[in-house]
Amino acid sequence: FSASLSAISEIPSALAAAWMLEQPSLGRRSSTTLLYAVGGLCCVMLPMVGGALGPVMAVAGKLFVTAAFDGIYVYTTEIFETEVRGSAMGWCSGAARLGSTLAPEVISFLDASGTMFFFGACALASAAACRIWLPETRAIPPVFTSASSASADDGCQSGARRQGCRKGYGRFQDEVADDENSAPQDDVRPEGNSQASLRDVSAVRTAA
Repeated sequence: FSASLSAISEIPSALAAAWMLEQPSLGRRSSTTLLYAVGGLCCVMLPMVGGALGPVMAVAGKLFVTAAFDGIYVYTTEIFETEVRGSAMGWCSGAARLGSTLAPEVISFLDASGTMFFFGACALASAAACRIWLPETRAIPPVFTSASSASADDGCQSGARRQGCRKGYGRFQDEVADDENSAPQDDVRPEGNSQASLRDVSAVRTAA
């Protein structure tokens, strides 16, 4: 029964992550922080509760941590620039798989209470790191290349995106606009001159 509840919790966790990430009042960073924090608290408090509340707390912790894991895929792709996004996602996915591989070994060295404390502490540390060091990325245009992230007088820090400002994006737009303005224009003659030229050609043909 507990395994069934754990599996069923995957559905609302995915829906909750998708909904929270798109809320203007939460965005990517606050949503991820909140999900990891609540999931971590559920894991830490699980050894302290008993009776019928234990399975409920376990499923709740699984739901919130899974929702945070689902949201990380969206958040990670928006943090990294396009030219390194694939490699960055590969490294992050590899680190996640390494953690899932080492989890059974950690459990073998700890009892049930110690295991819950350890995983809860990791989730809380992830929430704190997300809140302190990661920027908000919702509704912010992407950084395309490292060249567009070079130094510019836009008040951003080098190579990073901070609080609604991606460094170099304004410069990228300016470069595109400059390229469009510097593109060669077709030699378009005024309409009056075109009509005059046609009259001259007609007059020559008539004289001939």
